[in-house]
Amino acid sequence: MSIIIFSKPIHSGKTTALMHWCKTQQSCSGILMPDVDRIRKMYDVRNQSYFDAECKSPLSTEEKLIDIGKYHFYQSSFDKANQIIEEAILLKPEFIVIDEVGMLEINQKGFHTSVKKLMDISDTNSFDTTIILAVRDVFMAEVVAYFKIPNYRTVDSLTEL
Repeated sequence: MSIIIFSKPIHSGKTTALMHWCKTQQSCSGILMPDVDRIRKMYDVRNQSYFDAECKSPLSTEEKLIDIGKYHFYQSSFDKANQIIEEAILLKPEFIVIDEVGMLEINQKGFHTSVKKLMDISDTNSFDTTIILAVRDVFMAEVVAYFKIPNYRTVDSLTEL
């Protein structure tokens, strides 16, 4: 298995680039978080389907939310996303993509459980899936240190894959 960290600054097109790249792959699973009509959604790469991630009315919902900066995300969306990633681990596609890994995960929220599980199995010879993690450039060192990511390669363009 190899680990690739796709790292660029905030709002530099990481998600858009990953969306286009994933659509060209035969065996790709994972989760992307694009903006659709100015609202964050989650995109199931394998099933090519969207589901809500961002809550625009946090005071009028009963659902549990995860707050980061100006964003309010549904906990249930991350639960579903982690389940999709864990199913992908069992399917062993050529690529598993997680967009993005940062402060939520370092604080044991968001995609934390999935990233942790992937790093735990990264040393096994029986798992030959390539893991692609989108990480903002300013969080690179923290993410790598927190998850103890072994033998990774950093790219700032998907044409390098």
